[in-house]
Amino acid sequence: MLRLFVLVAVLGVAAAATDYCKLCPDHVMCKYPSASPGKACKNYKKPTISASDKELIVRLHNEYRNKVALGQEKRGKNNPQPSASNMRKISWDDEIATYAQRWADQCTFEHDTCHTTKDGTVSGQNLLLGGLAPNQTKPDWTAAVKIWYEEVKDRDGSLNTKPFNG
Repeated sequence: MLRLFVLVAVLGVAAAATDYCKLCPDHVMCKYPSASPGKACKNYKKPTISASDKELIVRLHNEYRNKVALGQEKRGKNNPQPSASNMRKISWDDEIATYAQRWADQCTFEHDTCHTTKDGTVSGQNLLLGGLAPNQTKPDWTAAVKIWYEEVKDRDGSLNTKPFNG
């Protein structure tokens, strides 16, 4: 019983360490402090994302980013995507993943207005609505990342992008 109490106390301290409402009043973690599905959810089951899923998602993102960085992506609104001289690889971030899951738990297919991290970093956001076939046990992450990447055709390649400073 003592071990359970200590674990709960440690989790309670960690959860209380950040006042998300001070980051911004519309922060996803401020607006939705509970990890329960939102009112808009019907027949919702939260997906589990394994370590191998995370590795796959990150690897695929980096492969697509590398294609753009090398100047191999010719699609884009107005102009093809410009090459990049310093496009860094992304890595999995559990904090951002928590925000993304909390937003997904609301079953609202629109962008939220604030998902700033504790250190002030502002992350990007991409949405995908999907479901599982009756015989499917987990999301098809390869297909999901490909669908996200296909939005490259809508990105105006003539716009300058702010440099990455992380």
